[in-house]
Amino acid sequence: MSITTYIIDDEPHAIAVLQRYINMTPGLILKGYATDPLQALEELHQNGVQLLFTDIDMPVLTGIDIAGLIKATTKIVFTTSFREFGAEAFEKNALDYLLKPISYERFLSGVQKFRGLDISRVQPTNALFINAGIKGKLIRVIPEELIHIKGAQNFVHLHFVDKTLLVFLTLQDILDQLPPQLFVRIHKSHIVNICKIAVVEGGYLRMENEEQIPIGRTYHEAFNQRLRELTVARGTAGNNQDE
Repeated sequence: MSITTYIIDDEPHAIAVLQRYINMTPGLILKGYATDPLQALEELHQNGVQLLFTDIDMPVLTGIDIAGLIKATTKIVFTTSFREFGAEAFEKNALDYLLKPISYERFLSGVQKFRGLDISRVQPTNALFINAGIKGKLIRVIPEELIHIKGAQNFVHLHFVDKTLLVFLTLQDILDQLPPQLFVRIHKSHIVNICKIAVVEGGYLRMENEEQIPIGRTYHEAFNQRLRELTVARGTAGNNQDE
């Protein structure tokens, strides 16, 4: 089941954390975000969403105020640095109350309450063991820490911030072992972690570690489709990255 979501927070870095969590969680669709509660209210009245993540302590309108002004069909998860708003928040029939800094596991528990799903079905990816292509050898990898993977014939290089590992597998072999919500093939020789992309410009990506990676023509349309799924629509407080 797809769930449409929206974020309101007067702190851009707090929005960035939730945006990343939403983008890496299958079934969640981010319809927009705003640092201005009044702008957010206007957008929510025009295009309602199913699940709203909103800060509480904001100027002009608080998250508690917003809860009384949006459509009853929208469920609310409050996000805040303050414990003392809890009682008031649940008086507004809050679905959940997340204390900052918010972990991905805690974020998922709020999503679980909306979905009514067992959390094990959407568990954060954590560590996995990749078959290295050498008999009896497994390599422990935390997918979220991988930046990109470069292939060359029958082996690949796994690029992390502080190291590079060599694995005797093909790109397709390793792609089959990685969580599909995080990784996408963009070139015959490259797989990237979507959450580690810093800039998309022209036919290239710039990753968080400043490496520049080309987008192959064969993979261009499929990659653009993934971008469209992750891109916030015009009219929100964020920059649109329409491709």
